[in-house]
Amino acid sequence: MHICSYLVHVRPGLTELDRVVSALNDLPHCEAVPSNDPNQALIVLITETPDRDADESLRKRIEALPEIECLALVFGANDSNLVPAS
Repeated sequence: MHICSYLVHVRPGLTELDRVVSALNDLPHCEAVPSNDPNQALIVLITETPDRDADESLRKRIEALPEIECLALVFGANDSNLVPAS
């Protein structure tokens, strides 16, 4: 399992942030939350995919969205670096 969190920067001048959030939430394995600051076109995105290939495929789909200017990975973990609970 791959779990990642991203900061998604939306293209400047785009005023329909909710539409981008909806598009991200419609993708499998995604949960998107917009910034509380209406002056900032920023979205927090959490993804959880079953394996590395699915993670890479999803990331490419996200980066291909025309509204996305930058997708910045802030955290990433996979099965090999997750510590099981004791």
